[in-house]
Amino acid sequence: MRAIELKLGNFITSNGILCRVISIDRNGVIAEPVKFRGERFTANIEPVFLTKEWLSKFNFILYETDIKYYALEYGLVDKEGNYSNSFLIDEDINGFFYFKINTERIIILFVNQLQNLFFEITGEELEFK
Repeated sequence: MRAIELKLGNFITSNGILCRVISIDRNGVIAEPVKFRGERFTANIEPVFLTKEWLSKFNFILYETDIKYYALEYGLVDKEGNYSNSFLIDEDINGFFYFKINTERIIILFVNQLQNLFFEITGEELEFK
């Protein structure tokens, strides 16, 4: 995994431990474990595969019509509690997740790719529960 694929706050693993990126510089990536503090990792950085469980942790809701897709509502909320925008991730029959722009598909294999794509399109960070 290359440092240029990451931004601060991305989820990755280091030595099998789930971490968040806290620093990126010319020396590499520094990540801090999610479940405990006081230790930092700089080596063996690996991406986290995107799964249905991860989509749920980011508050995506599964909808099944003729296709499976996950939706995350975000943005301004009106007086009825409705959000102004939805971010949609489709799932193909092979279990791959992708984001559609017109007729193009952007396959999303890793959590950091979803985090970065969401930020680039919305200007907001994905909330993690």
